[in-house]
Amino acid sequence: MPERPPERSSEPSLRLYPPPAQIVGEAGIYSDLELPLPTSPGRPYVLINMVASVDGRSSVSGKASGIGGEADRRAMRQLRSKVDAVMVGAGTLRAEKLNLGLDGPDVRQPLAVVVGGSGPSPLAKLLVATSQDALLVIPEDPPRPSPKESAAGSKNLRVPTSGPGRVDLRALLEVLRSTHGVERLLVEGGPALNRALIDESLADELFLTVAPKLLSGDESAIVRGAGVGGEPRSLHLLSVHSAGDELFLRYRLKDQ
Repeated sequence: MPERPPERSSEPSLRLYPPPAQIVGEAGIYSDLELPLPTSPGRPYVLINMVASVDGRSSVSGKASGIGGEADRRAMRQLRSKVDAVMVGAGTLRAEKLNLGLDGPDVRQPLAVVVGGSGPSPLAKLLVATSQDALLVIPEDPPRPSPKESAAGSKNLRVPTSGPGRVDLRALLEVLRSTHGVERLLVEGGPALNRALIDESLADELFLTVAPKLLSGDESAIVRGAGVGGEPRSLHLLSVHSAGDELFLRYRLKDQ
């Protein structure tokens, strides 16, 4: 998700479910969120966070900026504050500059993880927060990125492949847990990465912001392009919040 300057919202945030409904305090949506420890052996507890228009689109001209409002950006930062690492796909980073950290110089920063492929590294577009570490994850088969393709302070992590130029996501999660101490991981897209994690039963929860907009285009928030995707998955609703005209839905994925 793109970095935006902080703003104050005049709209109250409400928790609609579970009952009883109540007004959320100044800290905002998800401020009191308590995430479980990892439930699957060898990998972190994985959350997917995404924003989509009412018609299910997640980008405008390839960019997600401007779809969600200030309440969505505050909720995103609340989720980042609850995890050990924030992960995005390289395609998402190539589309626009991103900050995967938190505001404030003294805040504990999550590890920034970028999942690359066979294409050029996009790390030059990653805005690394103060005292934040960054990892570029690349398949074992592509050549090493040149120094110009790396962000300051970043490291390359080479993992096994699950196909030509494709990172083995299960192996990646195991390394993040065992080597980097990541117990809770937040994934912020893009659609292909979201779908792959869900199809491989590597995602535990899904956070969806429904923005009050109708957009043209063919990119959904979970899979890139029409007619592409895996088997249907059932979800269990955990909470519903609203702020202004936006809805914030939290689900647990069933049949893990």
